[in-house]
Amino acid sequence: MNKYLVSTIKDIFKKHDMIISEDLSLHEFRVILHPSGRNISEYDFDMIRRKYPSTETGITVEGLIEYFKDFIIENGEELMWRCLEALGYDRDFYSVKSRCFIMTIH
Repeated sequence: MNKYLVSTIKDIFKKHDMIISEDLSLHEFRVILHPSGRNISEYDFDMIRRKYPSTETGITVEGLIEYFKDFIIENGEELMWRCLEALGYDRDFYSVKSRCFIMTIH
């Protein structure tokens, strides 16, 4: 898998891990899948968590990378590009919509 795609998937994970729990909940995962037209049930999410690296509550960044590998094999690169574009990335894997920043005050 292209190292830039892996980096982009990690960026997507960070942007959607809203409570910084190191895993994606069903709701967070659904938001990522929305551009693909896939709407998964709780049962589907449990099956995904069993197949890919996950915690008891959600899918990890490693799991999301593995899921994307299979997603590309099953659906083709064109759907992957449409999803990435809908999530705010261009074909150079550059985030064109936003950047995440964390500010800490000590």
